[in-house]
Amino acid sequence: MADDWNVLVRQPHTLDRDEAKRRVDEKIAEVIENKQEWSPVSSWTSTYTYTFELTGGNAAGVNGEIKVWGEQVVLKCNLTENLAGFTSLIEQKAQSKLANILA
Repeated sequence: MADDWNVLVRQPHTLDRDEAKRRVDEKIAEVIENKQEWSPVSSWTSTYTYTFELTGGNAAGVNGEIKVWGEQVVLKCNLTENLAGFTSLIEQKAQSKLANILA
């Protein structure tokens, strides 16, 4: 994964770290179920780090990671050229979704 990310979202939370991970994991499972056309290749690569790459549909080539920290969850994502114009919108939606699941 690159150090220069198109999308960088930090969402503070007051949850126990494992509870925050559980909620993030539930949302990931929902997204994978609902967006199968993206053909995600993804996994928890360490206890609190989830990495992903989307290999299908209009999201093919997008990759990133989600890190669950004690006081925040951080989403970092590299967008493809065809999605780069939507960076602000994607950040806003990601921030909103994370805020909702971590509330």
